[in-house]
Amino acid sequence: LQDRDGYLWIGTSNGLNRFDGREFRVFRHDENDRGSLPDDYVTSLIQDSSGDIWVGTDGGGIGRLDPGEARFTRYHRNAADPALRISDDSVWGLLEDSRGLIWAGTSYGGLNRINPISGEIREYRQDGGSSRGLSYDNVWPMVEDPNGDIWIGTDGGGLNRLVVDREEFIHYRSDGKDGSLQSDFIFSLYIDSDQTLWVGTAGGGLHRFDRNQGIFTAYVNDPADSESLSNNSVRAMLEDRSGNFWVGTTDGLNILDRETGSVRRMFHVADDDQSLSHSRIHSIIEDAGGILWFGTRDGLNRFIEPNFVGIELEGDPAQIPRRNDIRSIASGPEGIYIGSFAGLYLINGEVQQTIVPVGIFYALARVSEDLIYAGTQDALLEIRAAEDGWRVSRLAEVQVNDLHLDDDGTLWIASQGNGLGILDPRVSDSPRWLRSSDPSLTRIDSDIVRRIAKFDESSLLLALPDGPPQLINRSSLSFADSPWPEEIESLIQMYRSADGNWWFSTDRGGLYAYDGDRLHYLDESRGLPSNVIRGIRSDGEGSLWISSIRGLASVAGPSNSGDFRIDVFRQEDGLPGLIFNPGALAVDESGRLLFGSTEGLARRVDDPPGNGDRLTAQAFPLGIEIFDDLDSRQQRYSPGEVLELSPRNTLLYIKVTAFDFRQ
Repeated sequence: LQDRDGYLWIGTSNGLNRFDGREFRVFRHDENDRGSLPDDYVTSLIQDSSGDIWVGTDGGGIGRLDPGEARFTRYHRNAADPALRISDDSVWGLLEDSRGLIWAGTSYGGLNRINPISGEIREYRQDGGSSRGLSYDNVWPMVEDPNGDIWIGTDGGGLNRLVVDREEFIHYRSDGKDGSLQSDFIFSLYIDSDQTLWVGTAGGGLHRFDRNQGIFTAYVNDPADSESLSNNSVRAMLEDRSGNFWVGTTDGLNILDRETGSVRRMFHVADDDQSLSHSRIHSIIEDAGGILWFGTRDGLNRFIEPNFVGIELEGDPAQIPRRNDIRSIASGPEGIYIGSFAGLYLINGEVQQTIVPVGIFYALARVSEDLIYAGTQDALLEIRAAEDGWRVSRLAEVQVNDLHLDDDGTLWIASQGNGLGILDPRVSDSPRWLRSSDPSLTRIDSDIVRRIAKFDESSLLLALPDGPPQLINRSSLSFADSPWPEEIESLIQMYRSADGNWWFSTDRGGLYAYDGDRLHYLDESRGLPSNVIRGIRSDGEGSLWISSIRGLASVAGPSNSGDFRIDVFRQEDGLPGLIFNPGALAVDESGRLLFGSTEGLARRVDDPPGNGDRLTAQAFPLGIEIFDDLDSRQQRYSPGEVLELSPRNTLLYIKVTAFDFRQ
């Protein structure tokens, strides 16, 4: 349970826990304290509309907690006060309905309806199978439907629907007929956003109830079908804010596709600390920040939606590792072009098209949906779309490291040993080359060009393996020296962000940022995932990202004080691998980042968790302490209490939290 203030409440077989994101406060039963937790075995939790926490226990009845008082009012079978007397002390289900009434399901005493204002308690018991009573007195889960009817699951008596206005029970039992329940033991109940009732049973699987026809459709485990329910005992259900329908069972967690009936399964994996701590799922909630929490037989699990999704190329299993070694990326409305260690491909949603099945594609430049230039380990290629596929022409026999396309259609080619190439398709079908052996005015310093970037409207910047980068005037083809400090040499990657800062990686390792006045240096000691930087790029929102041989990172800064914020992303964030290839990054038509790794394509999700309106963290006080001096505390206050200060008080200590459970 997450309460209205943001605390997480976790019921266990050894007490009740309140989690504030940093610390756990444990509530336990104390025989000498009548205001303590009624029993340590916690079975159910709700918060009512007034803010009180109701705690069902197995043996102690119900504890009603006013969070400001931190003391429990106990409802139990032997209470002297009728307003606190319930039919049984084993309480396994709690529900507050739309009228503010509390319903408590017990193991041996049927159902109790509690009016927390008037103190009136009414019992509902088994009545020989008639519509005046329950079908069975062992009551577990309950849920209220949009009509105000209460659905009640029993442990052996099937499902009951209480039509509140008529005080009439309708019983649904397992009778072996088509459309009936497959089990009379009901573990869980849930109503989704379509107002459909779902029933989780012990041994009979999951059921969807068609209210118009009065029949149940069962989803059960099929040992021969890996997309069927993982287990037939369903203990918990939740529809998250993204529309995913989670089903927790005695053996495995499932995401159900409610249209097709297929599921995706998750289990505990012994050697994987990112898997579930146990496959037996007891409870599921989604907190205010969109984080999913799973209560298991072996502890609490937090699930955060990944920041990235991995995309793998399909095909011959023997070729898949080479195909998914992504070396270059380009994007257009027609899809994402992926150059790999084994060919060139076009992906559009679920459709994957092979353009060129062989070759190492180091660089891509998309001109239009009908024309793309590609640089491979031994050629510059012109690839044109045709009615019968793609037509490939070899324009030059050279290894291509990078391609840069000007707005006028001129293609600039960074080669491995042949200098800088210039292809103007309006003039020639073959590129012109500028080499280190040319006359001095147009002589490049090296015949190996690693990268090309736009410097300004008239010049390009060339990254060379030895020495500083060079500037080339696009019109005159004359070269000029680098305008940056001498540390900026032997560049591997370079990028100019929207704020005008230049970012570089060099053979020395690490990341340089130059803001025009000051050169900043970042490395692993300052938070980078690795000193080997493979790519630098801004996303559609202007945030700077780097790829490396140990994951990705977003970099913000420098601030006025010269500080940077670095957030690192690894496989637990959805990356297909940690080793990313040089220059293999792009932004697609939706502004999503694309990174090429040695194990597939990583794509930033549309709405990463914690961004935008997904997370609304608010600060809440956890406690206040007043001291006369550092060694003598005068008094401790809890939220809601009146705070009194005197002239002798010298120190006020306030502890707060913002309930961002992502950190």
